[in-house]
Amino acid sequence: MSLADLTPARQSGRLWPGFAWMAALYAATAVTATITFPMAPPLLEARNIAAHTVSYAVQAALIAWAAGSPPRLLGHGEAWVVLATVLALGIGQEVLQTVVRAQAYPLNSLFDLGVDVSGAALGLWVVRRRIRSADRT
Repeated sequence: MSLADLTPARQSGRLWPGFAWMAALYAATAVTATITFPMAPPLLEARNIAAHTVSYAVQAALIAWAAGSPPRLLGHGEAWVVLATVLALGIGQEVLQTVVRAQAYPLNSLFDLGVDVSGAALGLWVVRRRIRSADRT
């Protein structure tokens, strides 16, 4: 069963967590984009990588959860759609940071997008493992 097969009420029930998560990420980005954190650069970068990885892993997992009812493994095509969606959301976040800061950091943004997609792949992997372990029991 796909998202298109669900009733409108069930569709919205499955979609809102992903929308809410992304709205929270965008709001946090808007608030923190101009804050300078008093950390050494390597520690600051590690925090940035961890934040992007976890944020986009959760986003991909929420998208995958919304797409499957009951939970099922996504096909390769569906997984690529999730990764492309996360890339588009990451581009949106980088544009938001650029607008709020009124300054662009293109290499940093490209790096962040790579981390975002890697985090999304991690999220899809975790979802796949959980579904497979549930199928075994």
